[in-house]
Amino acid sequence: KLSQRALNNFCYFDSVPYQEIQMHIKEAEIVVLPSLAESFGLVTIEAMSLEKVVVASNYDWNKEIIENNISGILENPKNHSEFAKEIALLIDNKQKSKEIGLNARVRVFDHFNLEKITEMNVSFYKKYINS
Repeated sequence: KLSQRALNNFCYFDSVPYQEIQMHIKEAEIVVLPSLAESFGLVTIEAMSLEKVVVASNYDWNKEIIENNISGILENPKNHSEFAKEIALLIDNKQKSKEIGLNARVRVFDHFNLEKITEMNVSFYKKYINS
């Protein structure tokens, strides 16, 4: 259903070995992850850390990662027309895409930084061990 112009600018990857994922993410402008079932999304975080706009399922696991319309876009993947509309809006609005990509990187480093998470975990356990 894509026009020839759209097909020329579109890549779909069904299954990609983990070693190749970052290479593909680096080449992308928008990373679309319409998964219906996923655990905590490391690919989502990797894409966000590379300042990529992520359009993902609006399911709970992604709501922990992405702030909708701030550090990514969340949409119901079963609502194909709205999902596509969000992607088209990002393609047409390069400034918004860039802003969301920058916000995504900041969010990853503020909330999913290994050193910060380790400190939080150690602090949490110390609190309960000491009480």
